[in-house]
Amino acid sequence: MVLPLLPLLTLDFDVVTGLPFAATHLFTRSNIRRDYTTIVWLRLLASNFPASSSIVRTCYNCGDPGHFARWCPHPVNGNGRSNAIVPQPLLTLPSTSTATASNALTTSQFRNNCWYEAKQQLILLENTVAEIKLLYDADVEREKASKEEEARKKREAEELERREHDRKEREDMHRKMMEDMNMKWEKMCEKMNSSNNAMKGVSEIDSLRSEIARLKTIVDSSACSPSTAKATAEGGVVVRQLLREQDALKKKVEESAASQRRLESLESEMALMYTMRDEAL
Repeated sequence: MVLPLLPLLTLDFDVVTGLPFAATHLFTRSNIRRDYTTIVWLRLLASNFPASSSIVRTCYNCGDPGHFARWCPHPVNGNGRSNAIVPQPLLTLPSTSTATASNALTTSQFRNNCWYEAKQQLILLENTVAEIKLLYDADVEREKASKEEEARKKREAEELERREHDRKEREDMHRKMMEDMNMKWEKMCEKMNSSNNAMKGVSEIDSLRSEIARLKTIVDSSACSPSTAKATAEGGVVVRQLLREQDALKKKVEESAASQRRLESLESEMALMYTMRDEAL
């Protein structure tokens, strides 16, 4: 009689009874009814164990030996477990004499499968971490490039603003210089006009001097004649008036000389300002 292997049966065996742990858990001394049917079933189960053989475990999902369905490398529905109904393998249990060796073999295979699964998970985690690191490095490089671009644009904007500010300052300075030069030029023109008037005053002084000399000769020639006393008095009044005018003209001449000196100083200042403007440009 061959019994099908249940999906949740363990693969370890009890050394005393020679039965699987699942069977010993189900049929312990406290649970077994001591009747003839139960004893016969246990004897039949024990008689089906081959004398020298090992358990050949197959996957419920793909049917390949060496692994369980929960660790199947060929999942059907994507979650590592299959919902399809597959034929169940037959239970072939070893005899009591080989139970210890089979237990060690199955435990070693189970451990090897666990280490293989852990290694596969470790490789998967390493690959995942490597991909995450690549994505992180790409994000860091992208953020760094964007920050450098923003800093470059900011520097360019600041440079343009500084140049515009310098240009406005130069324009304001040139405008003020031109205004000062125009004001000084107007003053110079006024002083030149006044100097021209002073030159006219000098010519008038010369004419007055000649007129005074002429009147003096007339006075000297008529001093001995009593009939000309009245004319002499009138000539003295005229002479005094001419002398006052001469003094006024002298003052004007002095002022014109001072204005001439100021004009020369203004010309030197204008030359200096022209030189400074050329250097600024």
